[in-house]
Amino acid sequence: MANRCIGITEDHLDLREAVSAFAQRHVTEQVIRAAVDAEAESERPVFWGELAAQGLLGLHLPEAHGGSGAGVAEIAVALEELGRTMTPGPLSADRPRQRGPRESRPHGIPARLWVTGR
Repeated sequence: MANRCIGITEDHLDLREAVSAFAQRHVTEQVIRAAVDAEAESERPVFWGELAAQGLLGLHLPEAHGGSGAGVAEIAVALEELGRTMTPGPLSADRPRQRGPRESRPHGIPARLWVTGR
């Protein structure tokens, strides 16, 4: 069987730089400490809205549903960089953490990807 590797492109390196710059600006020692010391994960980290605005929460979603339609390599690059900085929060490569009433789920998003509640 042939050895298969994920080829890292200039786009991947640019994505890594962008995610790294985001983390340096927003994932401070105080943010990490607050997440570690929290008794419950009841609120999103303070930078969560900015993370969404950067498109990092929707990398794995199809463009038709507001995501980037990124592939496995792009998702791996972003999650690796966020992990390197110990970015707190419910980050996932295969499930959006969309929340809301069951009836507000957008058409086309499978029910298994929709978390009901707050």
